[in-house]
Amino acid sequence: MSRVEHAAGDRDGPFPSSWGSPRGAPGSEERAGWVVSRVRQLVMLRKQDPTERRAELARKRLGP
Repeated sequence: MSRVEHAAGDRDGPFPSSWGSPRGAPGSEERAGWVVSRVRQLVMLRKQDPTERRAELARKRLGP
């Protein structure tokens, strides 16, 4: 596995299990792109203000 896969991981695995299974084979460009996009998403979530996060989740909500 590449370093990219360990960027947002914990001690138990290369990346959080909540992300699901990565696309592609280990070391492939497809897998590296998948991991980079997940890490980028995680960084953006961590930088968000809690009120912005609640507003974003409210927009995505389908029901009351």
